[in-house]
Amino acid sequence: MNPLADLRFETTGFDRAAWQAAPASFLDRPLMQYWAFGEAKAAAGPWRAERGLFRANGAIVGAAQIMIRPLPLVGGGLVWINRGPLWRARSDQSPERLAALLGVLRARWESGGHYLRVAPPIEGRFNAPGFGPTGTPGWASARVDLAPPPDALRAHLQQKWRNALNKAERGGLIVSSGVGSFSVFHDGFARFLAEKKFPTSVTPDFLARLQDCLPPDNKMIAHIARAGDVLAG
Repeated sequence: MNPLADLRFETTGFDRAAWQAAPASFLDRPLMQYWAFGEAKAAAGPWRAERGLFRANGAIVGAAQIMIRPLPLVGGGLVWINRGPLWRARSDQSPERLAALLGVLRARWESGGHYLRVAPPIEGRFNAPGFGPTGTPGWASARVDLAPPPDALRAHLQQKWRNALNKAERGGLIVSSGVGSFSVFHDGFARFLAEKKFPTSVTPDFLARLQDCLPPDNKMIAHIARAGDVLAG
């Protein structure tokens, strides 16, 4: 039997608990596919979140949280899937599975003036009919294995980073960490953006809304370094 026969995308019947539980079998679950991220993005700007599961032969084979920015006067709009769809399962990590899911999304959204843009959770390039590189650089993420001992991690740092780390350690910085430090980070980040005029969609307002939307056991933790009573920066 074709494991992707009768492939379809269902977008009804989700609350926070159902959305967080349904895709739990997938190997990837980036922050951008969390319920709280979609809620914060919608609250901070002209977006709305739509969430759905891919089913084939009655089984869940994928999931996607989709951010939609409509164009009220002309119709259509931008459909943005960041680090989705989720597709890598222990039983099937084939690129053909991702291509099939993207085909369903393309058929659903590339009508009525919608522009579909996808940044799937996959390392390197991917091929799917009807999709191609945008030609514009995006932001990147990386996987870091923190299992090795600290000395091994330090040895793999670039020399510049090792020098900066050694200087910081000699400077007697005091580091505090925890959910309670988030407000200090938030205010410092706001001052940094105001001073440097650094363009970003990850604004202080968005981060504050995201922190409010995250459940108590999954709040963001901030790490704050001080030299005496002065924030290090």
